[in-house]
Amino acid sequence: MQVVQKSALRRLSAQVNELREPVSSWAGCNPSDPLNPKNILIFSRLQSKHLNNRPRSIAMDNHHRYVWIMPARGEGEVCVDSGVNRIKPGKCVLIRPFRPHFYLNVRPRSIRWLFITFEHEGNVKLDKINALGTNSVGRAALGYIADLLRAWSNPAKEGMCQALLTLVLEEVANQASPAPGPLSRHSDSNEILVSRINRYGIENRHRHLAIAELAKLLGMSPSYLRARFQALTGRSIGRHLRDLKLSHACELLHDNHLQISEIAELCGYDSPFVFSRAFRTHYNCTPTEFRNLHPKSGELPKGSELPKGSGL
Repeated sequence: MQVVQKSALRRLSAQVNELREPVSSWAGCNPSDPLNPKNILIFSRLQSKHLNNRPRSIAMDNHHRYVWIMPARGEGEVCVDSGVNRIKPGKCVLIRPFRPHFYLNVRPRSIRWLFITFEHEGNVKLDKINALGTNSVGRAALGYIADLLRAWSNPAKEGMCQALLTLVLEEVANQASPAPGPLSRHSDSNEILVSRINRYGIENRHRHLAIAELAKLLGMSPSYLRARFQALTGRSIGRHLRDLKLSHACELLHDNHLQISEIAELCGYDSPFVFSRAFRTHYNCTPTEFRNLHPKSGELPKGSELPKGSGL
């Protein structure tokens, strides 16, 4: 240990020797757009079957949070909005709040995927990571991730987690490459189908989109669409379309300027009562309760508590 410490001190001495005299005693390092994640939660998924089949209460707990995913073992596709992002060891994806997502073609069954969820008001760097879909995780970021997991598992060092996650996200943002173009004609047909379903679902969140109408837009029968989507994702197409509408509702509820009745109309529900009933069935709370738990400021109202949950 002493040999390692002496080596580190020699490197530090050389770095100190290279420091230049400040031009001004008042002008220091003050980032204009700090990246400081809050309320960090770190967990893993070790079986592919656990990715799409998560309890509703747990899904809602993290609905208002950023979700960062990186496989340490295994690979697959993360479907977010109308995009399909392929991830594998060394690649990651950042999902913005209120974005429904699910997983395709995850292999093998036994996986080691790292999930980090956190709260943030959002800034240019986070938007850059998200806009690019799949991002690379370089050597420096991997080192910070290892330090972050060690800090997370040691209660005495939990205070370091925010700084270390900031370093991880900074590294990913700095190494980001230009966003990929749209899916080409050589793209996997399953990816194209999922992207088109998501696009039509998102474009029609303001009204009821019947499965028969969606199937006609996709050039297939309703029964074939139901069976194929179920086989691909492990979930029903009807549930998926409802998820898109209700996720949009969660995003709108985050804006306190909109009335519940307005949100119901914007999400294609005939009345606030029908909307509230659907929302409560899906999230086990009313739209008003959800709004009180997740105000736009990111701070909880005094005396309120988040529903308990440990992951996605």
